Amino acid sequence: DKRRLCDYYVCSSRNPQLTGFLNYDYSSNTYLGKIINYGCRYIELDIFSKDVRIDSEPVVSSGDKVYQGQNVIPCEEVFHLLKRTVFLRDRVDNYRDPFFIYLNLKTDNVNVMNRLYEIIKGTISDVLLTDSFGINVGNMRMCELMDKIVLFASSNIMESKLKEVVTLVPGETNYIKRIEY
Repeated sequence: DKRRLCDYYVCSSRNPQLTGFLNYDYSSNTYLGKIINYGCRYIELDIFSKDVRIDSEPVVSSGDKVYQGQNVIPCEEVFHLLKRTVFLRDRVDNYRDPFFIYLNLKTDNVNVMNRLYEIIKGTISDVLLTDSFGINVGNMRMCELMDKIVLFASSNIMESKLKEVVTLVPGETNYIKRIEY
């Protein structure tokens, strides 16, 4: 099959863990799981430092520079859920399709980013598209992406280990443009 990723539409969700509102809302892994079960194959997660300590943990929530949600979900829980659900035949109709994650890092704490790298390596490394930083994913054939998770991230990852697992930083190349509305 010669069809490329750019020949397809991808069902997407920004902050899929939120229960109803973009700010000051609750985050829930249950909602994230439902979004995946409904066929979503691209999600955007806002990643924050849990607190101001240098050795803080990465968490998923909503907000601008600091999280403004009613609660947070540890990234370890989120990535364990993703590992269990995105390629599960019994729960997802399009379980073989590639799964894309945009890590919208709302922290400049390199230690938190490196901890996120460790979480990713410890949970989904066997399904990650690897050795691919900077490639034009849109021109890849779909058969090369099947059963793979592809990570995109905000531009502040360059000094962290995350660069080793992220495929593309939208805006850094002309390959992919992130459109927000």
